Amino acid sequence: MTDGSLAEGGDRAGQATHPLAERRKDLDLGLHMANVADRMTMKAFESESADHEIKADGTPVTDADRQVEASLRAFLATDRSDDGFMGEETGVKPGRGRRWIVDPIDGTRNYIAQRKGWSTLIALEEEHQVTIGIASAPAIGCRWWGADAIGAYSRRHNAEAVSLLTSATSSMEEARWTCHPSRKLFRDHSPELADRLELCGRYVKPRFHPILMVAEGIVDLCVQLSGQPWDYAGFIGVVTAAGGTFSYLDGSTVLGPSRPALFTNGHVHDEVLHRLSG
Repeated sequence: MTDGSLAEGGDRAGQATHPLAERRKDLDLGLHMANVADRMTMKAFESESADHEIKADGTPVTDADRQVEASLRAFLATDRSDDGFMGEETGVKPGRGRRWIVDPIDGTRNYIAQRKGWSTLIALEEEHQVTIGIASAPAIGCRWWGADAIGAYSRRHNAEAVSLLTSATSSMEEARWTCHPSRKLFRDHSPELADRLELCGRYVKPRFHPILMVAEGIVDLCVQLSGQPWDYAGFIGVVTAAGGTFSYLDGSTVLGPSRPALFTNGHVHDEVLHRLSG
C-alpha cells in the first residue's frame, strides 16, 4: 500500500517552524508508522494462522498486536521522545501535552479468522484534542487519514487520493444513521439507546467501518456503543478533519473511559445529542 503522501496537503518549503508545517510533519510521521504497521500485520495475516491468546478482559490478542505496538512505541521513543504514548497492549507513557494513541489491530477477531475487516489505528492527541487520525486497512487496500487544518483523504487500491467531506444534511427527517457494533448487537446490549437512535432518521447498513462512512459523507451520524480511546481516536482525526464532530453523549470531547461515542457531520450533532439523551 502506498503511504498517502502529503502532496494533497500543500507546500511545506521553508516553513519548518510554522505550526501548519509541524502538523504536516507529524502527519508524515503517522503515515510512516502506518506503513511499518501494514508490513508487519500483513506478513502475519498472510501466514497460515495468527498465534493468539485471550486476555483477562476476554478479548483476543495476537503476537502481531504486541509486535506492531512495541515497534511503533520504540520508534516514537527515539523520534519523538517528549511525546506520550497510549496503546492497547503496552499501556500509557506520559508526555508533554501530546501523545500518540495506537490500536495495532482494530478487529482482532477478524484478523484471527482470516477475514479482511481489520485495520491499524493511529492518532495524535494534543492538549486533549485529537489533531491527526489514520486508519489503515491493508488487507482491503484502503487507507483513510486526516489532520486538523489540512483535511481528510482516502486512498483505495493505490488509486489517487481523494478528499473527504462530511455531508451537508441538517434536517433530522433527512438524516442517515448507522452504528457500531451491528444494529442487532447494539440493540441487544443497549435497547433503550437503540430505541432513541431509531428516531434519528433512516438506518444505513455499513459497507465498511461505520464511523468512516461519516467522514465520507455516506451517512450523517454514527454511534459507537463502547470502546477505549485507542478504539476510535484514529477515526476522530479523520472525521473532524473532514468537517465532522465527535463527542460523548454528555457533550464531552476529552477522551476517557469506555462509553457511547457520537460521530456526526457537525450540522445535526446537537439535535442528535438531544434525542439520544431522551
